[in-house]
Amino acid sequence: MTKKSPTENTPPTTSTGKKPETTPKVPAETERQRKKSSACNSFRDWIIRWKETAPWLILIITAVYSFISFLQWDSLKTQMELVKISTIPYIGTKNIEINKLEIGERISVNIFWENGGQTPAYNISVQSHIASLPGPITKDYIAKNINLSQKTCGFLPAGAIHHQTVFSPVVMVDEWLTRLNSKDLNLYVYGTAKYYDPFDRKNAHHLNFCAKYDPSRKKFLFCGIHNESN
Repeated sequence: MTKKSPTENTPPTTSTGKKPETTPKVPAETERQRKKSSACNSFRDWIIRWKETAPWLILIITAVYSFISFLQWDSLKTQMELVKISTIPYIGTKNIEINKLEIGERISVNIFWENGGQTPAYNISVQSHIASLPGPITKDYIAKNINLSQKTCGFLPAGAIHHQTVFSPVVMVDEWLTRLNSKDLNLYVYGTAKYYDPFDRKNAHHLNFCAKYDPSRKKFLFCGIHNESN
């Protein structure tokens, strides 16, 4: 029978003669608790960082949202203005016809006012005059004879026409008719209109018109000037 060496049952030692240290085993439950604590610490750190950055993030988001809202509102206002422009009433002279041009009679002219817009016109005041002048009509002459203190047509629906007959202040004489046919005398009809649209009852729209009689065509033609509107 073989005898064992005395060193076979002797625990191993280090060079210093001490027994080597062994790493104690960590129970599984303790390891789970450590991981759970580490996860809680990470979550707490994340919450702290979120609290620090959240106000700035909310401020940035609010600023971006406000800017987008401003652009949308500005675009909406532009669209509303375009809709308003495309639908407001527009009073204009559709046609001007000579009614009577005879010696011994007052000259009379038929004027047809039309609302060419898509909405009604309110508080309409229209006024027209006839003038026989040796020279061209001037803006000062027109302004001196226009007075829109009274309403002549309170309401005009979209597409409707208002008829107006205008008379000269004096009767036609033979000399005037001769000069008129020879174009030595000019026959004008001029006028203006003031009205309001349903979107703005405070600021009035204005129309000024002027037409000159052409004896060769027997009709009125609009002048190159004194025709304007807003």
